[in-house]
Amino acid sequence: MNLLIQKLQDLGLSEKEAAVYVASLELGPQPVQDIAERAKVNRATTYVVIEALIKMGLMSSFEKDKKTLFVAEDPHNLSRLVEKQKALLEKRARDVEDTISELEGRASTAGERPTVRYVEGTQGLNTILDYFVRPKYKEVASFTRLDSMRRVSPDARPDIIKARIEKKIKARLIYSNPEGPVQGMDNNDEDRESIHISDKEFDFDGDITLFGDKVSICSFKGNPVGIIIEHPEIAKVMWALFNLAWKETSKDVGDRQREIHMK
Repeated sequence: MNLLIQKLQDLGLSEKEAAVYVASLELGPQPVQDIAERAKVNRATTYVVIEALIKMGLMSSFEKDKKTLFVAEDPHNLSRLVEKQKALLEKRARDVEDTISELEGRASTAGERPTVRYVEGTQGLNTILDYFVRPKYKEVASFTRLDSMRRVSPDARPDIIKARIEKKIKARLIYSNPEGPVQGMDNNDEDRESIHISDKEFDFDGDITLFGDKVSICSFKGNPVGIIIEHPEIAKVMWALFNLAWKETSKDVGDRQREIHMK
């Protein structure tokens, strides 16, 4: 396939639309028969294709010597086509979010029973990460072993951090790490606060993360596995425990800093 035709298809034109547009551009103003022959598209189909291209602003027609001639418009008009597609994609993205919210609202909770999902492997953990940046969440809170988390997810999903920042979702993190506190974990630009705890005093190899009415619990040992529990009251209990842990560990950090200062 002609590379130029493929590029035009990538911009949203069909193969025949791209062929007719390029043929018309090369020929200049011509009757439909000549354009059809150059594009190697039958005449009847070329009429239909030209009509579609006219609606896109990529072709136009005029009368000369009692003949209708068709001519390709400036290729710069393709940028308008891309902008239109971009606006359409943005609308679809908004529609998807609205549809998801509506479907979630209609989903049966089967009384008071929680919804539990099981995930496995790195791809499964990525499924959990994707939940973190839902627009309805104001905060994500995690209790994790940082070196293990980075081992099973070495890419660290920078797209998740970027999306979280854009949606103004705050993050709090209580973490252990054998090599001690990690510089840069408290980052105002990323709207994240963190507290380091001793891995010797708190020995675990997993992660608990809270986001809205969901709780994810993961094990990083061997093949990573995890569950996502969705239940408002269970999440409420876990948020209370995390806030208690945050309050107490913050107090411990403050006491240690005061001791260092006094020495």
